[in-house]
Amino acid sequence: MANRLTVYLPLGALLAVLLLASLGGDAADDRSGAAGEPTITDDDVVIKHEAGHQWLLPRDWPIERKDGVFKPAAVEEYLSMKFDQVKSRFTEIDGRLDRLGKRLEQLEADQKVVHQRLRLLEERAQAAEQVPSEGNKPADEKAE
Repeated sequence: MANRLTVYLPLGALLAVLLLASLGGDAADDRSGAAGEPTITDDDVVIKHEAGHQWLLPRDWPIERKDGVFKPAAVEEYLSMKFDQVKSRFTEIDGRLDRLGKRLEQLEADQKVVHQRLRLLEERAQAAEQVPSEGNKPADEKAE
C-alpha cells in the first residue's frame, strides 16, 4: 500500500500541476479546436466526447475502450507518451547540436587557415617594402 502511494502520489501531483497549468488561460469560451473539439482555454485542453461521455483533457490525451467501457488512457500511459515525445525532441536537438559543433570546428579551422594566409601576405608585403627597387637606389650605387 505504501509502495503504491509513493508511485501514485507524485504522478497525481504532476497531473494536477499539468491540468492546473493548462487551465490557467482565460475563462471558458467555445472556440473550435483543431480536431473539431470545443476549446475551453487558450491551451490545448478540450472537451472530448465519446459514447455519450465528456472529458476535459489535453488534446493529445487518448480515449481508450477497455472491456467495452470508454475512458481516458491511464495517467502512466499518457505521461509515458509525453516523456517519449520529450526524449525524441531531446535526441533531435542533441543531433542538431552535434552537427552545429562539427560545423563550428570546420569554420574555426577555416578561420585559422585564413589568418595564416593573411599573416603570410602581410609579411611578404613588409619584405617587399624593405627591399629597394632599381629606381630607388642611391646615386652611388647607380654609378657603378
